[in-house]
Amino acid sequence: MKKFENRDAAFASQNYDPSAVVITGVPEHHVEALKAVANLFVAHDAVNPDFKPNYEDPAQRKYEAIHDMGSPSGAGFSYVGYGDWWSGSGVGARLVSETGTAAEHIAEICDQDYKVMKVYDRKIE
Repeated sequence: MKKFENRDAAFASQNYDPSAVVITGVPEHHVEALKAVANLFVAHDAVNPDFKPNYEDPAQRKYEAIHDMGSPSGAGFSYVGYGDWWSGSGVGARLVSETGTAAEHIAEICDQDYKVMKVYDRKIE
């Protein structure tokens, strides 16, 4: 695991400029969420440079950040911990970490990316 002072440092380690990301072909109200997902993919690569999830190995633990969607954090969203599991995938290999500490670190430096990705104020007509 590599630690970074902030997400910009993690992005720099991967030669990634999030402002250069262009997404087309999807409804406009989903564009920022997709950019946030791209940011999280890059952050996971930066923090977990030597981890390759093996979904054929049920003994290999994989960790993902867990958020409380109804917390009193001001916006109803906050990091609460991490989950680990052995084989089945709820998030896929791009958003898992080798350790709980790595998952927590990504949740801390990319808290706004997680929020943009996970919180959706769907407009109902």
